[in-house]
Amino acid sequence: MLPIFAFAGMIAMVLARFIGAGIVILISIFGLGTLLIHDAISSTPMAQLKRMTRNSSIPDVTFEDFSIGRTFSDGTSYMWIARCSPIKANRLSKAIGMKPISPADHPDEPTTQDPEHQAMQAWQMIFHQDIEGMNFYLGDQGMIGGYSSEEQRFYLFWWPSIHRDNPG
Repeated sequence: MLPIFAFAGMIAMVLARFIGAGIVILISIFGLGTLLIHDAISSTPMAQLKRMTRNSSIPDVTFEDFSIGRTFSDGTSYMWIARCSPIKANRLSKAIGMKPISPADHPDEPTTQDPEHQAMQAWQMIFHQDIEGMNFYLGDQGMIGGYSSEEQRFYLFWWPSIHRDNPG
C-alpha cells in the first residue's frame, strides 16, 4: 500500500500547486467520506447476504449476529443468525435458493440409529446447536441453514467448500 499512498500523495501535491491546497483537501475529504460511507453500507449483514447469494430481493429480517470467518485454504466463510417468523423464513430460504433437506434425502448413505445428512452434521458442528426441531436447508452454492420455529431464528452459513464436499 505504501507505493499507492506515495503516488496519491505526489498527485495531491501537484494538484495543490495548480488549483490550491484548500480545494485538494476538500476533494480528498469528500472522497474519503464517500469511501467510508460506501464501506459501511456494503458491509452490513443484509448487504453481505445479498452479495453472497447474488439476489437483491431478500426479505427484510433482523440480524442478531453476523461474522466473517477466515480460513487458510478454503476461502472466507460467513455466518448469519436472523430472527424471523416462519413465513419470512420460508421466503428467505426461497430467495436465497435453498431447498429443504431431511435425513431421508440420502437413502444410499449408511443408515445408523440417527441418520443425518452431511450438511446437517456440518451445521451442527458450526453452530453447536441441537438439531432436534430444526428445519434444514441446503443451497447449491455453499449455503446451509437451519430454522428453529421455536426460537424463530434462522441460522445461515456460507462456505465454498461445503458445496464441494456436500454436492446435495
